[in-house]
Amino acid sequence: MSPDVPDTSAADELAREWKLFREEVRPIVGDVLAAAEPWDAYREANRVCGVLVDHLTWLPHGGSVYVAWAELTDLYEVGDTSPEAAHEALKRAASLWFEMPEEPSPRLLAAWLEKTHDWIKKAAQAQAP
Repeated sequence: MSPDVPDTSAADELAREWKLFREEVRPIVGDVLAAAEPWDAYREANRVCGVLVDHLTWLPHGGSVYVAWAELTDLYEVGDTSPEAAHEALKRAASLWFEMPEEPSPRLLAAWLEKTHDWIKKAAQAQAP
C-alpha cells in the first residue's frame, strides 16, 4: 500500500470511495447533465476521468468506473458513432449516476456499470451519417 494511503478495512475504503463519488464526481456529472451541446457534455465527462485517475490506486471500483466513463467519452472520439448517439449514451449514464444513493451500494454501482456498458454498445452501433 502507498505510504500516503492508510491501511483501512474494505468497508472503510468503500465509504471513502463513495465520498469521492458524492463530493467530487457527482457535481461534475451534474455539469454533464446541464450541458446542452454534445461536445460540452463530452468535455465535462472527461473531467470525471481526470478525478478518477488521480485516485485509481485505492478506489475499490475505480478501474471499472474509470473505464466506463472513458468509454463514454471514447464514443465521441473513436469509430463512426454519431455525436447524437454518443450524447444520448452519456446522458443516460450520467442521469443514472446522478441517482446513486448517498450511502455505498456496490449492487447499484454494478447495475450502473452494466447499463452503461449496454448503452455504450448500442451507441457504438449507431453510425454517423
